[in-house]
Amino acid sequence: MESMTDSTYLILLSLLEPRHGYAIMKGISDMTYDSVSIGPASMYTILKKLEKKGDIRLKEDKDRKKIYVITDQGKADLIKEVERRRMFYEAGRSLLNGDKVDVYVFKNTKIKLSKGLAFYSEKESIQFAKEAREGWQLKKISPFGFYIFKKAKPEDSTWVIDFYSGKKIDVCDYVELYQDSGWSLVENYRNRYFVFKSTGNHIFNYTDRQTYKERLKNETVWMLLQSLWLFFPSLIIYLFLFHFNNFSISLWVKVMVSGVLFVGMIFPIMMAVLLLYFKVMYRKRPELYNNPKAIDRSQNFGRDMVISMVIGAIFGFISSMLFFN
Repeated sequence: MESMTDSTYLILLSLLEPRHGYAIMKGISDMTYDSVSIGPASMYTILKKLEKKGDIRLKEDKDRKKIYVITDQGKADLIKEVERRRMFYEAGRSLLNGDKVDVYVFKNTKIKLSKGLAFYSEKESIQFAKEAREGWQLKKISPFGFYIFKKAKPEDSTWVIDFYSGKKIDVCDYVELYQDSGWSLVENYRNRYFVFKSTGNHIFNYTDRQTYKERLKNETVWMLLQSLWLFFPSLIIYLFLFHFNNFSISLWVKVMVSGVLFVGMIFPIMMAVLLLYFKVMYRKRPELYNNPKAIDRSQNFGRDMVISMVIGAIFGFISSMLFFN
């Protein structure tokens, strides 16, 4: 369905109760506090168009005045338009609040881009709590870098994101311990990142600096090991295609494929540099283990993204120099 003009939208709203042409014009003027007026020619054209489409119908022709009312189809189209405009409202409110345009709302679903469970677990957990207060509950963590929220009853709750470094067979014991401490499991990502919330009394998940520091260490090691999954396949494919076989392919295809594979081979080094940056930049993070709000305030997502892009550009330049030489 194509988007409605403001005039069409307001006419359909006014026809939630039966009205004739002039009453519609007067109703719209009252509805918008005299900020919108629709002329008779425009009104006549839109009414005929809506009647032909089936969004409104002629209820009666009384005293030479045609009285119209919205149909079920018109109500359905109006609901869709209300949701479309609400999506724009949500995006505008995010901008005015100083947030990035990283929120997309469709009916009862909100999609929000992830800042990163690994580097910003406290920041994200505070955001989850804010969404819950506004009536949005986390339902899914997508592997493509975004969260999916569903419309729900607003609630005041505390959220935490924890990294689990144990064995998969012990996950149930790990979750049960949280539940016994007043938390409920909301979602998990790859059986490593677990999202819990509490709406009542609870014991905070980290109560000493050392265990929190070990959590950060285990997470760093896991991320480095994960980056190797990209290194070995890239190396094997690169050697197979361009050293052990003599394929007849164009220069540009060779450049593009080689470039992608080469980036895969240097990815673990780039990941190590990024992890080192975050460790140095937020070296006081372990000291704030029991104060997620302080950790949130200390982190600057915009600056980190700029520096990450600079690091990526430097590695891209180095890899291109090595490749073409």
